[in-house]
Amino acid sequence: MMLCAAGCADRNTEKTAESVPETTAETVQRVSAYDREAVGETKSAGCVLLTPYFYGPVTLAGTSEVSAEGKNLHLEVDAVAAENDLGYREGEWIPYLTIDYDVADKDGNTVASGALMVSSSKNGPTYGSNISLPGSGSYSLRLSVHSPAENGFYLHKDERTGVSGEFWDKPITVTWPARDIEVD
Repeated sequence: MMLCAAGCADRNTEKTAESVPETTAETVQRVSAYDREAVGETKSAGCVLLTPYFYGPVTLAGTSEVSAEGKNLHLEVDAVAAENDLGYREGEWIPYLTIDYDVADKDGNTVASGALMVSSSKNGPTYGSNISLPGSGSYSLRLSVHSPAENGFYLHKDERTGVSGEFWDKPITVTWPARDIEVD
């Protein structure tokens, strides 16, 4: 059973992620509508299951267009709910997150960092960003997942409609070890 980390007694303790049992990860991973390669296994950041992917850069459109020009990779993260006490359905995309990323080379030097944008693709809503790596090589990934409360998401707390959980107070950090990545 996996419960949201926010439901733990000490919400102010720095949190780190854990690997998700294989059966849980298989249950919540969505079928991809296009070719993308997972960075590693699905990991848990409290009640959020994270699966990051790398593939070629993409053009994004919204209030303005975000070009893929000058970028050599797209980092995309599926962020879906694990079992929780916050009202999210298991496997459902979690809105209002801020997810910061940090890509480091084999020596531990940061080569790309920033905040992922919210977007939608044939796979549904995701968090992602076009990034530039200095070339093919071995890179690790670190994600920091901020609470939806930071972006104005509220939880019902009344007796009739309320949820029992609380959002986490500090970002939850999740890491994937270095792996070889090829870029054009």
